[in-house]
Amino acid sequence: MRISELSDQEYMELRLERRRAARRRTLMIRALAILAAAFLCVLSFHAFAARVSAEDKIPSFKYYTSVVVKAGDTLSSISGEYMDSEHYTLHSHVKEICTINHLEDADSIRTGMVLIVPYYSTDYISY
Repeated sequence: MRISELSDQEYMELRLERRRAARRRTLMIRALAILAAAFLCVLSFHAFAARVSAEDKIPSFKYYTSVVVKAGDTLSSISGEYMDSEHYTLHSHVKEICTINHLEDADSIRTGMVLIVPYYSTDYISY
């Protein structure tokens, strides 16, 4: 049907419906633009925060030391002296000590044994 064939009432309703549709499109575009801007703000803040925390982190270096097992020592007690929670759990540190020293299990240490124990330090040691 052509516009010229519409009555005045139908023509006004058609114009009103077109305006409403245009308004809905405009609101939808604005809402998407606001969501996109919010997403970019969150993303840029996250990137900035990650960069700042990475810059503030003090580097640590992995070293090894020898420890003589004393009476009453366990791998857990030795590990507790040298491990830090940033790099290890107690279990993983004990497991690494066992691997380095070719121990069957944590109970196979004896008084007088010399163990190689890994640890982390923020001090850089140049040899």
